[in-house]
Amino acid sequence: MDHIKRELDSNKETPTTSSDFQNGQLLQPVTTLMIKSETKEELWDNAENNESLKEELSIEKHEDYADNGEPLTLEQSFANMDASTKQYDMCVFFQQQYTTGTGRLGENLRQKSEALAKEKRYKCELCNKVFSQSGALTTHRRTHTGERPYSCDVCNRSFTQKVTLENHCRVHTGEKPYVCNICNNRFSKKTNLKYHYRIHSGLKPYQCDVCNKTFSLRDRLKEHYRIHTGEKPYVCDICNKGFSQCGNLATHKRTHTGEKPYNCDVCNMKFTESATLKTHYRIHTGERPYTCSICKKTFSKKGNLTNHHRVHTGEKPYCCDICNKRFSENANLKNHLRIHTEKAYSCYICNNRYADKSQLKTHYRCHTDVKPYMCVVCNKKFSESVNLKKHYRIHTGEKPYKCEVCNKRFTQSGHLETHKRTHTGEKPFTCSICNKKFAQKVTLKRHGRIHEETLTVTSETDNAHKQSYQVCKEPS
Repeated sequence: MDHIKRELDSNKETPTTSSDFQNGQLLQPVTTLMIKSETKEELWDNAENNESLKEELSIEKHEDYADNGEPLTLEQSFANMDASTKQYDMCVFFQQQYTTGTGRLGENLRQKSEALAKEKRYKCELCNKVFSQSGALTTHRRTHTGERPYSCDVCNRSFTQKVTLENHCRVHTGEKPYVCNICNNRFSKKTNLKYHYRIHSGLKPYQCDVCNKTFSLRDRLKEHYRIHTGEKPYVCDICNKGFSQCGNLATHKRTHTGEKPYNCDVCNMKFTESATLKTHYRIHTGERPYTCSICKKTFSKKGNLTNHHRVHTGEKPYCCDICNKRFSENANLKNHLRIHTEKAYSCYICNNRYADKSQLKTHYRCHTDVKPYMCVVCNKKFSESVNLKKHYRIHTGEKPYKCEVCNKRFTQSGHLETHKRTHTGEKPFTCSICNKKFAQKVTLKRHGRIHEETLTVTSETDNAHKQSYQVCKEPS
């Protein structure tokens, strides 16, 4: 441990040459870092089935020792560092050891990587790829033959490597034997722990040459490239839908199989994705990690926060192709489209039809007079939750809808839309009798009464004339 600390201290005190840094940015060594890390990653991948080679390449193989004479792992060495310098020292340590090859750890890794690279003498006769170990070649051949000799006793899924089966079995057992000594996060695979340590070190050795975004894992960079290329190499064999990531295909397949492997241990609800389960847990914990920067309202889902922001901005990105009506949420657009295509839900009392099941459910309350939503301030009741939310703004004074022309604020989006017409002069409501136009529907209804009264007066006058005519015709 003292050796690492001394080496770090010497690195801090020794001035770096201009060829190494410029304005605090590492120059050429970054390229070296990417090459060396990639070489080591390839060797590690080839060594998955060979413990002796893993031993050679292991990051734990350095020259610090505990009091009992046992070698310390890199994680243990880092955990023993002074807390105030951990983050900085870890970053410097990784950069110096991997980037420049300084220190015994970097030198050992460099020498062993070069030696092993020269020893790649096992060649695949099908694709000419070469390997340094015969076991690695045997495993590789299975990618051509499709052989999967290792089978899971629980779900019968088969694998090409024994170590992959062992890792898979932990999905069923929940075992996570690899623990981060810094944050205590647990992992089912040793490689995942190794990659996780890069979060603490800040090491991102893989850079996209299109947009310069950097990644801690080579696989993440490969997946990222597909954003630029549009490549979707993973295709569902049932519906032929393509995906850029293997994990997304695996998740998609569950829509066909109905499999829901992620189970809530509180309410036993099942989910197809681990991310959905994680979000679901917030129902039980009450966690709402996403906060609106404008009104400080909190949300349990990032998507809900995104939709909420549109309340403040007035943005409505979803447009109906038929009537050009716009919506802030995609779900609302889908419900709206049924107005044009179908009204599948019918009221058995009055035969009114609705495009959405929830609309029918709400409609039934007009027959039953059920008002399940009550204001806790004034005890007024409402048949719809949305009306209760609007009502609450009377008590809170909240006016979330703002006119971008005159900055006047409103409690309801509909009131804002009506107000905007005072600026635009738009009058979308037309009288079918005299063609007079109005900005508000309520004004059109009020205007319609003029015609109703006129028709009534005309009708009464006509009846009087008829009666008078009949009286005149009667003989005296």
